[in-house]
Amino acid sequence: MSSRALRASQVSLAISVVLLALVYFWGLLSLRLQHQPSWCIDHYGTSARFAYLLPDRAEQVAAGVTDFWGWLPPGVSCTFTDVVTKESETLTPVADRSYFVVILVAMILISTAGIVVARRKH
Repeated sequence: MSSRALRASQVSLAISVVLLALVYFWGLLSLRLQHQPSWCIDHYGTSARFAYLLPDRAEQVAAGVTDFWGWLPPGVSCTFTDVVTKESETLTPVADRSYFVVILVAMILISTAGIVVARRKH
């Protein structure tokens, strides 16, 4: 029974680590395919905070990646800045991704505890 629990904990740990790495690397890999300002605008659009700008003044808003890893929630965060007024806003991915990461981290901790307990009994 103990070796079965050890094997299940090891498999659970491996799957959780791989999924967690995929969540964080997905944003980085997609970013490499595009110029940063384009990526930010494509993913987040132009913030409603800059609605005061006329359509022909939209280029007045600069965008850039602020945080590749954005730990909670994971994924790329972008900061949009009005180059004239210096007003800025940072947009991050939706919170659903952070819940998924919390679940994966919990699974990693539980799996690690299971491995430690199973090895002690073994």
